[in-house]
Amino acid sequence: MENGQSITLEKRKEIQLSILKRVHDLCEQNNLYYFLGGGTLIGAVRHKGYIPWDDDIDLMMPREDYNRLLQIINASRGRLYAFWAGSCPDYPYAYAKISDKRTRRVTRGCCKISRLGIDVEIFPYDGICNREKITKLQYKLVRNIQKIRDSLTMAEKEGQELSGAKRIAVKACVWLITKTACIFKVKDCEKVGCIVAVRFGEKEIVKKELFAKRVLVDFEQYQFYIPQGYDTYLKNLYGDYMSLPPRKDRRPEHPLKAYWCRDAERRRGIGSKN
Repeated sequence: MENGQSITLEKRKEIQLSILKRVHDLCEQNNLYYFLGGGTLIGAVRHKGYIPWDDDIDLMMPREDYNRLLQIINASRGRLYAFWAGSCPDYPYAYAKISDKRTRRVTRGCCKISRLGIDVEIFPYDGICNREKITKLQYKLVRNIQKIRDSLTMAEKEGQELSGAKRIAVKACVWLITKTACIFKVKDCEKVGCIVAVRFGEKEIVKKELFAKRVLVDFEQYQFYIPQGYDTYLKNLYGDYMSLPPRKDRRPEHPLKAYWCRDAERRRGIGSKN
């Protein structure tokens, strides 16, 4: 068994922040454009850090910069590893996870992804065609493919792995989603959107100018970028995003268990505390 000592939520957040800081530094060094997205963006604006009950970090990047960053991270052979369809045979998503190699994770209800640990998620955004019918067709196609993908990756027991046949089918789903999403380039379009994650559907679509500039803001003990047009973007997705949700909804979206790798424990001399 590769899993060692469990990692507390507090320590998980500390590791996530170290990943985010490293990604920020790599983007600055290589002139790559990123900003906080989704619930992480709400956290930055409303709480100057994590939403108190949240346990993940989301970034957004234009497709070309996103692709470059993944290559840079895996070429560096450091503590981080970029998980995407081209780097991991059983990876089932059309967006990336930047993971700490010293850790492993198990997500309830989902098949195990080999070597995936505590991570930060990065979502690429693409150009959106001015012809509404084409855009609606793109989103509809991605939704339908994701339903197939989700049915293939559901796990009946913790730690269950994808079978060989399912791996091939899932890889085909991710390839189709990616090809559908990146038909139009950001530089050629007036609007942009994250088609690979269709939770909010066409609400994700914004005028490119909203993402064209960004500002540094406080997030926990660091500073990270958010888009200057964050208010319009967040209202599109969440409505009154500055108001707290009902207490019953204040819980993590994706419950998971995280562990140190056994070899990482030996190297670090981890004892009873983490």
